[in-house]
Amino acid sequence: MAGTGSNEVREGAIGFAQPCTAGFFCEAASISAKGSGACPPSFECPKGTANPRPTPKGFHADHPGTIESTACLPGFYAPTIQTDQCELLAFI
Repeated sequence: MAGTGSNEVREGAIGFAQPCTAGFFCEAASISAKGSGACPPSFECPKGTANPRPTPKGFHADHPGTIESTACLPGFYAPTIQTDQCELLAFI
């Protein structure tokens, strides 16, 4: 039999909903652990993500399937949330 008997998430327990795989996002009623697809660039999707989270200021996520965003290197910045690549600081 396919499906679950409960909407409660219990990882590894047969008959219960399972968390979404890290790097993917699973909207309601997803039928697989890779749900709606890989996390898009400029977002992060830790395990169990229903909706991709935008990267915070100062961080970036330039690849699909990012689990945790990365801080910009010294001399670079991400001025807004939801950044895919850090920008070089301009010194005057």
